[in-house]
Amino acid sequence: MRTLVVDIEENGYPFQVANGEVFREEGNRKWIRFNRDEYSASDLISQISQLHNITDLTVEEPEIESIISRIYKEGYKVDEEPVGV
Repeated sequence: MRTLVVDIEENGYPFQVANGEVFREEGNRKWIRFNRDEYSASDLISQISQLHNITDLTVEEPEIESIISRIYKEGYKVDEEPVGV
């Protein structure tokens, strides 16, 4: 999962994102969690900018600790066939 942090100008429209989960809000700053395998940050930015003026944004990658924890819990999955076998 990735996190998109956006600062928007208030315009009276409710803040909603179809392809992500708004999990934190502080004034005009919103944190949206989304699955990078299904949607790109560009998809969400495009969706948000249809109703809101974005004044700043940041894309946060998951912390290495959470990646390692997930590997221990779920195992490491390889999507491609090994080369040279």
